[in-house]
Amino acid sequence: LSPHVHVNLLQLQWKLEWKEERSDDAKLFDIIFATDVVYDLSILPPLFATVKSHLVSSSGLFILSHIPRANVNALNAVGTEAEIVERIKSVAQEYQLELQRAETTDKQEGEGQILIFKS
Repeated sequence: LSPHVHVNLLQLQWKLEWKEERSDDAKLFDIIFATDVVYDLSILPPLFATVKSHLVSSSGLFILSHIPRANVNALNAVGTEAEIVERIKSVAQEYQLELQRAETTDKQEGEGQILIFKS
C-alpha cells in the first residue's frame, strides 16, 4: 500500500430491526465489503440500510460477494440465482445504491456473484 493510504477495518454491526438514523458520530467508509451474508432475503433491507448509513454519500462503494443460496429457505424461495440477484438489486435501489458492476465467479461449490454498488 501507498504510505498515503489509510485502512481501517471494523466489524459492521447491523440489526434486523433498523429503526434509527445514523448518528453524527457514526463512522463513514469509502468502501464496505460483505461476503457470504445473504442466507435469507429478509435481511436485505436492514443490510442495505446499515450500509447506506455508513457509506460516504457521493463516492462510496459497497462490494457484496456471495454464492446465491438464499432460496434454501422454502418460505423465502424466489427461484433462480438470477432472480435472487434481481431482488438484491431491487432492494439496493430502494436505498439509493446503484449497481455499477456484476461479476460471476466460477467456484467448485457453485457460481458466486460479486456485486459492486455505488452510493
